[in-house]
Amino acid sequence: MLATSLPTLDRVLRGGLAVGTLTEVTGPSGCGKTQFCAMMSVQATLPRSHGGLGGGVVYIDTEDAFSAQRLVDVARARYPDLYTTAEALMGIADRIHILVESSCSSFMATLDRMEEILIDTGAKLLVVDSIASLVRKEFGSGSTVDR
Repeated sequence: MLATSLPTLDRVLRGGLAVGTLTEVTGPSGCGKTQFCAMMSVQATLPRSHGGLGGGVVYIDTEDAFSAQRLVDVARARYPDLYTTAEALMGIADRIHILVESSCSSFMATLDRMEEILIDTGAKLLVVDSIASLVRKEFGSGSTVDR
């Protein structure tokens, strides 16, 4: 399990997000999905002794909106005793690998190589933020029937 560090959510999820499974986070624009992904990325890089997975993260950003500053802010806010130096914060940055994909075809090509990417990066978490954005870009925002 990868604890979310949100006690109520962890209780509902019976300890956090199950490792080795797919978890979809949905909600309206601006509700905090990307913030949650950033928080879970920090969680995954934490040592196991602090509730993390002790590994890397592959973060696929389809909106070219990933913010390293947001990641730093999350790490400092959630774990102020752990991230007291610039060196400690750089350790997170070194373990989070950002891939920017702007089309469905490039995304699918990346997925075809994902096993190799995960092994090469030592990733324990894969984040896709967001599949819906790719679909909207390529097929418009009409109804599902139209797409």
